[in-house]
Amino acid sequence: MKPKFYYVLVLLALAAHGTQADNLFVAAGGDIYKFDTTIGAASQSTFNSQSTPPTGDLDSLVVDTNGNVLAGYYNSNNGYGFIDEFASAGGGGLFYNGALSAFGLALDSGGDLFMDGESYPNQTAVIYKFTSAANGPVETTFAAGGGLSVGGLAFDHSGTLWMANGGYGSIIKFAANGSHTTFVTLPGGSADPRGVAFDGQRQPVGDGLRCRRRL
Repeated sequence: MKPKFYYVLVLLALAAHGTQADNLFVAAGGDIYKFDTTIGAASQSTFNSQSTPPTGDLDSLVVDTNGNVLAGYYNSNNGYGFIDEFASAGGGGLFYNGALSAFGLALDSGGDLFMDGESYPNQTAVIYKFTSAANGPVETTFAAGGGLSVGGLAFDHSGTLWMANGGYGSIIKFAANGSHTTFVTLPGGSADPRGVAFDGQRQPVGDGLRCRRRL
């Protein structure tokens, strides 16, 4: 089980309209703060607050093109995970709750959400895909199995999904069918990559992992 402590995770999020300023969302413990970067620290507001100590460690943030914030959590009490979705004006509800810890989040160009984590209790690395549907998001398994370890996710300009394969010290990329190949194994064999991002994209993915398991 993860050690229980809080940390700060920072994500720069693109505002919904090009004429608006970029907003900075900061996750600290169970709270999410919002800043207008054109004003500075004085613009701080509480976007979402946990009135009691959170049951989940906030591991990742991502913001969609409508300004909605999705926050992925790991519940250290039982190993499960959940995703909360917050509207751009604040407030929201539960997007996902299940036996997969929500470590990394990324959105593809069509707005589908990808989440990587470990299934509980066997600690197998899995990537889920959530596709929008009239009755709510449809969850499918995009990739699973040996050679995968939880880490940050990002899409490149061509729509290819990449992952920091933490426990294996490598960066991998996925084909559309969920199969993966190793792009690079980092020198030394002991590297622990925690996130990936591509330049030229104004909506990066945040990831705040603190530990890895080789599966």
